[in-house]
Amino acid sequence: MYGYREVIWSGRTENCVPHGVTVLTNMRRVTLCFLLALSAFGQALTGPYSVKGTVRNTVSGEPVKNVLVVLERVPSANLPTDPAFQESGTPQTKSTISGAGGEFYFDGLPAGHYNCLARKPDFMPEDGSLRNPGTFVVPRSSGDGVVQLNLTPYGAIQGNVVNQFGEPLEYVLVIVRSIGTWDGERTTSEVAMVRTNNLGHFLVTRVLPGGYYVKVVGRDGGTETHIGPEKMHYASWESFAPAYFGGAADRASAAPIEIATGSLVQTDFRVDLQPAFRIRGKLEGYRLLEPLKFELLQGNEPGEPQRAVLDGITGEFEILDVLPGAYTLRAAQDKVRGEVAVTVASADLGDISIALAPGVTVNGSTHSLAAPSPLASAVSGGGQFRAACSVDLREHRRRESEFVGIPQAAGQFTIPDVFPGEYRVSIQCQGGYPLSASFGNIDLLTNPIITISKGATPTIEVACQPGGGSLKARFAAETPSEGAVLLVPSFPAFTGPVLQHPPFAVPATEPYEAIFSGLAPGQYSVYGLSKFEGVDFRDAAFLQSLSGGTTVRIEDGKTTEVVIEKISK
Repeated sequence: MYGYREVIWSGRTENCVPHGVTVLTNMRRVTLCFLLALSAFGQALTGPYSVKGTVRNTVSGEPVKNVLVVLERVPSANLPTDPAFQESGTPQTKSTISGAGGEFYFDGLPAGHYNCLARKPDFMPEDGSLRNPGTFVVPRSSGDGVVQLNLTPYGAIQGNVVNQFGEPLEYVLVIVRSIGTWDGERTTSEVAMVRTNNLGHFLVTRVLPGGYYVKVVGRDGGTETHIGPEKMHYASWESFAPAYFGGAADRASAAPIEIATGSLVQTDFRVDLQPAFRIRGKLEGYRLLEPLKFELLQGNEPGEPQRAVLDGITGEFEILDVLPGAYTLRAAQDKVRGEVAVTVASADLGDISIALAPGVTVNGSTHSLAAPSPLASAVSGGGQFRAACSVDLREHRRRESEFVGIPQAAGQFTIPDVFPGEYRVSIQCQGGYPLSASFGNIDLLTNPIITISKGATPTIEVACQPGGGSLKARFAAETPSEGAVLLVPSFPAFTGPVLQHPPFAVPATEPYEAIFSGLAPGQYSVYGLSKFEGVDFRDAAFLQSLSGGTTVRIEDGKTTEVVIEKISK
């Protein structure tokens, strides 16, 4: 049987549980969640007041029943010596389940400030912050009325996969990748991996609003590891070329889909089955019985799991369902990886050898220059002031792999197990700013993208200047609920662009001040943005599209203040 199971990953869903047990499984999950939640909120609240309210669907406006509603009493400036918080150290809470009309009721409440939160599967949880409209004070005035809580439903993606004859294809792997930004760079992240059932149907639930790519990549199965001659013998199987929704062969030409709250988007695929071949070979340096993944790479497309058979003792392998073409065949275990270029024509390919080897170690050093200003010297007590820097690597345009520098003695650091590829260098300094940074003959201040080659001995050198200037920026009017402040230097510097937004625990009505420190002296532009999400500030075209910025000059040892009058969309 083919169907789906439900796995939450960073707020997303992977659907792949046997069909026919989904409803029972979900009911048990919901019941368990409620029981755990109710047991977790056991501290009693006692007092003369009460609160009532309703929970509604933000899309349909209809009441939502069977919602876990949690009432939490929170500290406030008006209750600095509240014995309840002094004794317990944690906020007091009560919980209940909403009725058929979405109604809920709490009584026996003392005076104080409260958050009221709603939780239910298939609805996005409230953020739990003071920006939540469910925040109020007890006792309530007569004009406050009923507490209104809103739950926003997730979106969903479904579709069907058929061949050129209109016949449904089962066990086809479908991958969904979200579109977003990470550290100011446009990226995609895998959020769901599902397989079609016996009707060629797939479903991805609990999808957050945003842009997505949907791609079919072949038959699901991964790597089947066997011991000795006892292995599964797969019959020859036709395959099809990986394709994005809409028919594009690569992401650069694919059109993303937009998921809105509560929407169900249909993504159907029609693929052409073709005769497929196999690649046979052996792994050198294979670690016995450790998990291993094969990938067939073409162009700049991300590697996808490849159906394969592996002998867990000898390291002999067989890659299945390969269409004619030129590929890079990659095999990877925990800390070793190897790859080889292969070309499949009109027959099976044999005698391929892949040598698995550990990644290289990136070495480097950071050194602090002498304190340039009286302020820095004062901080150090008149002695030698030193600033500390950390250096990390992240795969360029990917969020999955990050490599952290490990400090050694005397400002030295190492970044172990870095595989060949393209990486972005990230440098963070405390008490100063990077004055210079290099990777061989590459100036990292102007180009932080580096390429790690197989067998190389790369070195990163960073010189950190103690001190720097500071900037305080605030909005002239009320801070937008999702607003942010973007600081852009007009010269090459690791101290920008930098994006800051208010913490979620800050009420929208309170003034917000963005504080930047350790800035390299020079000229900057300050922009107020209406939204902090999706700001790809490492894209030159995005920066050129901004308008209404305020020009400021940062000086060493001084703090500059600016008021943002105009907000960019």
